[in-house]
Amino acid sequence: MAPSTRSRALAAAAVAACLVALAPTGAAADDDSVLSYGLVIDAGSSGSRLHIFKWPKRRFDASKLPARDLSVPVELDSASKCTPGIDKPEGVTKLAALVVSAKAMPIFADGVASQTPVFLKATAGMRIATPEVRARQLASVRDMLRKSGFLFTSDSQARVISGEEEGVFGWLSVNYAKGALHYAAPNTLTGTYGALDLGGASTQITIKPALPDILSDSFTVRLGAVLAEDLYTHSFLYFGQNELTTRVNQALLYQNWPAAPAGQAPSTVPSPCLYAGLNQSFTDPATGASTTLVGYGDMDACRNGPLASLINKRAVCLTVPRPRLDSLAAPAPPAPAGPTQHGRALRALPSPAPAINATASGCSIQGVYQPPLTGLRLVAFSGFTYVWNLLDMPGEGGTLAAFEPRARDLCALSWAQVQQQYGSVAPPAFLATYCLGGAATLSLLVDGYGMDPTDPQALIVAESADTYGWALGSILYEANVAGYDVLLPYEALFIAAVAVAGVAGCAVVCLLGLLCGCCGCVAARCCCGGGRSGWGDGPRAKGTKASLNAADLDVVVESPLA
Repeated sequence: MAPSTRSRALAAAAVAACLVALAPTGAAADDDSVLSYGLVIDAGSSGSRLHIFKWPKRRFDASKLPARDLSVPVELDSASKCTPGIDKPEGVTKLAALVVSAKAMPIFADGVASQTPVFLKATAGMRIATPEVRARQLASVRDMLRKSGFLFTSDSQARVISGEEEGVFGWLSVNYAKGALHYAAPNTLTGTYGALDLGGASTQITIKPALPDILSDSFTVRLGAVLAEDLYTHSFLYFGQNELTTRVNQALLYQNWPAAPAGQAPSTVPSPCLYAGLNQSFTDPATGASTTLVGYGDMDACRNGPLASLINKRAVCLTVPRPRLDSLAAPAPPAPAGPTQHGRALRALPSPAPAINATASGCSIQGVYQPPLTGLRLVAFSGFTYVWNLLDMPGEGGTLAAFEPRARDLCALSWAQVQQQYGSVAPPAFLATYCLGGAATLSLLVDGYGMDPTDPQALIVAESADTYGWALGSILYEANVAGYDVLLPYEALFIAAVAVAGVAGCAVVCLLGLLCGCCGCVAARCCCGGGRSGWGDGPRAKGTKASLNAADLDVVVESPLA
């Protein structure tokens, strides 16, 4: 081969080597063997569920600009659950058994468990616990998690989250699943979905307001360098399924309690929120009084009686210009009395709110501020799904106006008819709650939040109670506030930048070599490390492991999720 031809061939090979050296590595993000894991324990009011997630390990590549990609956890398992909640000692004992079972999974062998963070986030069941119970049970949980073998380095990894956090995490879960999360300038994200979560002890509404004019109940959510949005979120404590049932029963009991101070609690109380033929024992947690609720199945009486008094749309709405004081006055004239077959009539509760306090004027349940929902699509999940799906309503395109007569007809059935018709769909303990559940759905969504019952685009109801939840949103948030693994110290970042510049310059020399055929060998030695003057003489510079925030390269943050 002629010398000039050989020179050109060597130069071409050198250029190829240089281009390979300059190519982004990215292997860590695509290699499924390099993963981060995380556990989230949803400690609810009635029980705990353990979720296991994985996602590609977050690594910073010094040869590339920081990416605006989300770290997206994928759920591996959520089948592990136990009852009761952690507010009871046996709940912690059963939860410990779940954690032990999780650690025995093959993915956590070879020391992986010790690098896997575990988060326990308790919700409304622990918010309503007494301070003494809450402190004692959280101390027990934290002690158990420290000994679990998983990464638990801070008490904040096991705590009671706020209702606002619960609402925002649910919003993240819904919008990630719907493909609505993507990079946008702060507060410019469009096409998002509202989230309506109904739990056992609380219910949450979370939306991105069209016009964030009033920042009451505002929550700014950030995901790395991708997302920064101001959301509206509010959590209504004691409005979850179980606690709302207790409060409805209390309201019915107090209606029928004799006025005399020495009067005893009535032995029976008629309930429009139970099916005819269904009797239930009830003990008031506030007074200790016991009675028997006797159902007569009237959804409208349930909605316009005890539920209307709890929703209390007559409360003063302080965002209405110069609110009228008469909204603080005595309740409206009594509605028609209830049945008298048990020797007493139901004393009427306050009627629904007058127009002055309608949600369109700026308030929802009990005078709480709420932005208008016009034009928004809201996804209802968890407890909202049970009665909706039982009545064969469509997940999308169904309206609350169409749901109402079906819920009314369900309540009008006798308990025997309900069991015969739906006994194969749900267990009796669930079926017994569905008359009240249908009325409560309408009370919360229409009477409370002010949703348009005739709009087929306004509401999407999840396929099942487990379709969405806040656990995914929680780990999505945790993973994206975590730092990145960096294999070079700060000084080496500068060296790496110089090295890249040097290799790029060498590539230019090689290209010139192709043209002139006179410097191919020199270029090849420069690029490929054949001489002592090249960066390739020794092994790659190594340094201590650090954690680097993607949004700000000046800040180093240590995180168990790295």
